[in-house]
Amino acid sequence: MKIKSATKIGLLLILLLANIALAQEKQSAPASPKAPWGEFEVVKEEEPTTLTKVLLWLPNRLLDFVDIFRVDAGVGLATGAVVRITKYGQAGIITQSPGMLRIGDFGRASPLQVETTNEIGFGPAFKSAPERNLCPGIVGAGIDLVIVGAHIGFCPEELVDFALGIFTIDIMKDDLK
Repeated sequence: MKIKSATKIGLLLILLLANIALAQEKQSAPASPKAPWGEFEVVKEEEPTTLTKVLLWLPNRLLDFVDIFRVDAGVGLATGAVVRITKYGQAGIITQSPGMLRIGDFGRASPLQVETTNEIGFGPAFKSAPERNLCPGIVGAGIDLVIVGAHIGFCPEELVDFALGIFTIDIMKDDLK
């Protein structure tokens, strides 16, 4: 028994309309059969005391200073180069095979890291290595030459955070409390 094209289209339309009607009927998901966790209350973060702010001023300024730069050297198997003019204006290609052991200043991240992810692209479509802790305004460059590599960067917004932090203004909201 052969079904004509018009009949097939009609059946598909009926199925589609029935599916839409069922979807509109089920607006909410069914409740879980498990018992709820209980009531939660919102805990407000307390403002640090003046003594705490005074004692943490110097460590916070040192950490803000460390945040300004991204400088590292590495050994391993990787090739390529990249230029960074903000997180959204990067260009280049770096192929990790299998990767690089890097030591340096990565902001507040560990000074030792293993980079195994390739970086490739141009502009907003650039795919950065997730191991790199890039600030949005970064300006820098990097090159990997098979066995050795080096990257350097500067974060202008972190410089502003450092300068304003001298007057206890924390625009990056990263000070210790």
